[in-house]
Formats: sequence, structure tokens, C-alpha cells
Amino acid sequence: MDCTADVVVIGAGIAGTATAYYLAKGGSKVIVCEKGEIAGEQSSRNWGFVRQQGRDPVEIPLMMESNKIWRGLERELNADLEWLSAGNMVTFSNAEEGAAWEGWRQTAAEFGLDAKILTRDEAEAVIP
Repeated sequence: MDCTADVVVIGAGIAGTATAYYLAKGGSKVIVCEKGEIAGEQSSRNWGFVRQQGRDPVEIPLMMESNKIWRGLERELNADLEWLSAGNMVTFSNAEEGAAWEGWRQTAAEFGLDAKILTRDEAEAVIP
């Protein structure tokens, strides 16, 4: 067995497998190492979140591009990757927290990310 590679990817969750796929597609010889089941480690324990919300501003473009890539994989592979993009909601209980989230929302909007701050009634309509 040939155990040489151009790239070794550690972890076979959503990030690792997508990385390995695109590296191999680009011509690299890739080995993926996983200590347990595929998608059974971090990808199975992070509540399935692939979030953009609340990210440091320097991470926002990377997460937006990652989301595009992961969404595109199902179409490209013509396979159900059990990917569901359902959004995320965070609550806050005081004006200081609200101001912090509004600041983040404005920063995110500069990157083209569509994040919203809902009123209590709007939030209850979405999640009764």
C-alpha cells in the first residue's frame, strides 16, 4: 500500500472531507486520517452548527465561502449529505447585549451577510 501523499487532512468531518475532496479534485494525492467514525467526532458533537452568526469579523468571509462550498457539494456529487441549512437564533436580555449584536449585524452586513435582529413578537412567530 502506497502511504505517500501531497496533503494529509486530519479529521473526516464536514471541513476535512470537503477539503480533501477539493484537493483531490485539483490533482493532489490526499490521505484523510480520522480517529473514529467519519463525521462522528466534532461534526457530530457541535449540534450540527455551521454558523456564520457571531463570528469574528475576520472569519465572516471564510465562513460565507465555506457555506457556499458545503451547499454546492450535494449538487456536485448528486448525493444527500444530510446538510440542512435552517438558520440560527440567539436571544439577548438587555440593551447592552442588544447593542453588541446590532454592532455585529452591521459589520456582517458590510460583508453581504443577511442577519436580522427580531423583536420579541417576531421571534415568537418564528419559534412559538
